[in-house]
Amino acid sequence: MLLDRVRQALAPDYTVEAELGHGGMGIVYLGRDVTLDRPVAIKIIRPEFATARAVSRFLREARILASLRHSHIVTIFRAGESDGIAYYVMELVTGPTLRERLAQGPLPPDAATGIALDLLDALAAVHAQGVIHRDIKPANIFLREGRAVLSDFGIAKSPDSGEQLTGTGVPVGTPDYMAPEQHAGAEVASAADVCAAGMVLFETYTGRPWVFDATADRPDWTGVPRRVVRVLARALAWSPADRWADAAQFRRALVRATTRSAALRYGVAGALVLVAALALNIAPTGWWRAAAARASVSIAVRPFGVRGGTADHRAIGDSLAGELRRSLRGMPDFTVHEDTATATVALGGTVHISGDSMTVRVDPTARDAAGQNVFAEWHGPVTSWPLAADSLTRALLVRILTAYTDRDLPAGVLPRTPAGLTAWARAEARFARSEWDAAQQAYRATLAMGECLLCELRLFDIGRWQRSDADTALLRHSRAELRRFPARYQAIIRAG
Repeated sequence: MLLDRVRQALAPDYTVEAELGHGGMGIVYLGRDVTLDRPVAIKIIRPEFATARAVSRFLREARILASLRHSHIVTIFRAGESDGIAYYVMELVTGPTLRERLAQGPLPPDAATGIALDLLDALAAVHAQGVIHRDIKPANIFLREGRAVLSDFGIAKSPDSGEQLTGTGVPVGTPDYMAPEQHAGAEVASAADVCAAGMVLFETYTGRPWVFDATADRPDWTGVPRRVVRVLARALAWSPADRWADAAQFRRALVRATTRSAALRYGVAGALVLVAALALNIAPTGWWRAAAARASVSIAVRPFGVRGGTADHRAIGDSLAGELRRSLRGMPDFTVHEDTATATVALGGTVHISGDSMTVRVDPTARDAAGQNVFAEWHGPVTSWPLAADSLTRALLVRILTAYTDRDLPAGVLPRTPAGLTAWARAEARFARSEWDAAQQAYRATLAMGECLLCELRLFDIGRWQRSDADTALLRHSRAELRRFPARYQAIIRAG
């Protein structure tokens, strides 16, 4: 019996309990790491298919997965051969697959966007290693506490020596989720994964499969948020040259589209999310325009120097400065440019790259109106550098807000201290991205620092979005204090 053979091959380090699933050449078992006393998943290649070529291909899949340490990619713990059984041990993801979830219908737009960002974050890490997955589909995406985890690299294309894991000249993958060039059996690049991801995301938003139909006048985008349509349409272009070049580029475009869309949904955030999240080009009015106009802040952002990395990384310094300028320009009555001679606040910085990681430090010699150093720092993967612009923008806006307009803020609507404003900005960014649990914790942390009426309203809204028991006491209190909000926004709050 195969199960007994597997148990004997994995003993004494692992116990093998039951079969979880199987495919054409492999079987996945539920197991337990005896030493660490934790559940694991154990994948084996069926002995009847265990030729030298097949085993080499199977173990290469394990090596690819082991090289991709990422929170949204299944983690490999161990791989090898024992008693004629080729195997690898990986984390056990207990959630359903996206395919199983889609059997119930499309996901709500915010949940679909969250899964999209997770999947593209994982794919960006895959592409950064020169790997092409080639089998992106709902069945290969697990949902762990609402977050996506990518799995099954069995037919992935590895960069080492250019050798493919399967034969050439024939279609490789799942037909319903293949890019046109993949269907034709042509050589594929990251654009093929971008197309497959686009097909998955279209189905996640709409509940309908994407079909390439040359006879259709125009696709039916019903169910896809308006601001996402253009981003998704480019991912689904017929020609690889017309698509996003890779998952990182696709994700950046989706972040911009969905962050702006999310912030515009929350009426009371009209001017306030402008400050904390991504500076959204919303027309400023009322007390905020008056405060900002008095400040008349001129901001210069110089290109960032880049230390370490390769020649391909040199452009990150210019790109990062450009992203910061774009975000800061949304600030009402702020002017943003490169001329440091006339700037009220001059910003520059350095990007330090070491391996796959990078640290961005804003130049601490720049000073704000209060004479304090304008300083912020971000650390993360090189492939996620656009997120540095978002994070640094929030930190810098809080500093500028504190320096120039703090005395003009209505008492109690927002925190009064720099630490409180920083915590509020962090919460606002998570709220705008629909990261409900993280936003909820961040708002509560902000309230612990002092009064914040906007935080109370946000917590009530989160309760409604999560369909849980919303804290009506928070709503009653904030409504009782409506007079303390700018008059222009009181009607918006009542309507909400």
